[in-house]
Amino acid sequence: MRAKLNKTSRILLALAIGLAGTLTGGVGAQAADIEPSSLSTRGGVNVQGGGSIRGFLGEWSLTVELPDQEPMHLLLNFLDVGGKLGATVQAPEQTQAQVVTDITESSLALKLRYAGHVGETETGMTLIVRQLDSGTLTGSLSDDLGLIGSADVTTEMETRGLGKFSARVKGMRGGKIPGRTVMDLGGSEVKITYGGIRTMSDDFKRLGKIESGSVFQYSGSRATKLFTDTDLAFGDTIVRAGNAAEGYPGIYSLWLKKTDEGWSLVFNDEADIWGTMHDPDADVAEIALTVGEAEKKVKKFAIELSESVDGGVLEIAWGDSTWSAPFSSAGTAPAVASVE
Repeated sequence: MRAKLNKTSRILLALAIGLAGTLTGGVGAQAADIEPSSLSTRGGVNVQGGGSIRGFLGEWSLTVELPDQEPMHLLLNFLDVGGKLGATVQAPEQTQAQVVTDITESSLALKLRYAGHVGETETGMTLIVRQLDSGTLTGSLSDDLGLIGSADVTTEMETRGLGKFSARVKGMRGGKIPGRTVMDLGGSEVKITYGGIRTMSDDFKRLGKIESGSVFQYSGSRATKLFTDTDLAFGDTIVRAGNAAEGYPGIYSLWLKKTDEGWSLVFNDEADIWGTMHDPDADVAEIALTVGEAEKKVKKFAIELSESVDGGVLEIAWGDSTWSAPFSSAGTAPAVASVE
């Protein structure tokens, strides 16, 4: 007899996919926690097109089509652990990635097994993924109790990861931030880290539908983050260093916001969060952005800090559009601690 779930329980099950450690009081992935599978990254699984397990390595943005619910998004990370394949999974609501404990080959695909929980109910989860080409996986997700049936899974490559495990996971807090831009502003460092979300993603599609007055949120990466050793002036708006602690760099998350006049950039005190977790109560500043047209289509979300006569320019580029704002040092002393 197939078990039944109400809508709330099914949502909880979705959040439990790959997150059993968090939901049952465990901790997220640490370097010592990840046990490699028996599968070698030097060969194995002959997927369509003649690929190998090595072609799976890297970070993949998963879209899980759950029955009668909005799709959920996960980050699947295949790792080279001393020549063997390992993997972690993370949902936007979590600050730590969770470890996949069992990976095997199955019918030209990879089969991942791990535990999920709904309240006191535990069920085994099975994720099967096969590679269609160098940047696309497809597959399915199911559970042993039949609570979600068999949910279709599609993916897109986020970052190609061929490095060793120790280099990729050192200091891992979950979630990818593949892009960074840094500049020197009068002897003080200004840095921004961001997720390179693709234009083929659902996030990019939602950007074009956002209503005036709304902040753009996204499931494909952690929030864009600004670090600054010194106070910054965006026109008459001052973004202070030391917002988290006196004598330390300013640390903010950055958010695009649609306005009646065009677009603005919002600075938020909660920096270490996912792109779906914007809290308007933590907003501290907002500046108008100049919207332009990109010289050529930018396939992955990108930010660049560049020098100017009066200070610098912050420019965001995605798809056919750019958003930019000039800034300068507000003239205060640099923070004592380094951004790094």
